[in-house]
Amino acid sequence: MLARDVMSTDFFILTPDALVHQALEPVWENRRRELPVVEEGRFIGVLTMRELIHRALPSYIRNDRHFANLTYAPDLHQVSDRLQEMGQRPVREVMSREVRKVSPDTALLAVATALIRDEDKEARNVWVVDDGHKLVGQISEWEVLRHIFGRLDFSG
Repeated sequence: MLARDVMSTDFFILTPDALVHQALEPVWENRRRELPVVEEGRFIGVLTMRELIHRALPSYIRNDRHFANLTYAPDLHQVSDRLQEMGQRPVREVMSREVRKVSPDTALLAVATALIRDEDKEARNVWVVDDGHKLVGQISEWEVLRHIFGRLDFSG
């Protein structure tokens, strides 16, 4: 089984010059966590909800994954102010450029491996891109597991 067999083609494409607050409308309406960014037909990155939250938090929290003392955590106003400012910026300034990419002919085991590798990457999906850097699909853990479990026999 290959990436092309399990990928989803149901996604919204953003342009890098769209303002973040406008680009987020599909997120609210369709509960998307990641939105691909395409410029002149080429896949260049992903706007992730995780990245927006990460950037809204102060650096003393962002840079310490084991931040245990929430006494010094920012109040909601600080985070809201940062999100307000980010909402006025173009997508290209806040998108993740380092994303997992595979070709349509990538084996499913390689896709599954890519999904669990690099836990620190902001984007969680694997993006399927052709030789011309055109985005042709996306694959999440859900698609991989659905296709594998769909082939298993649990009848006895």
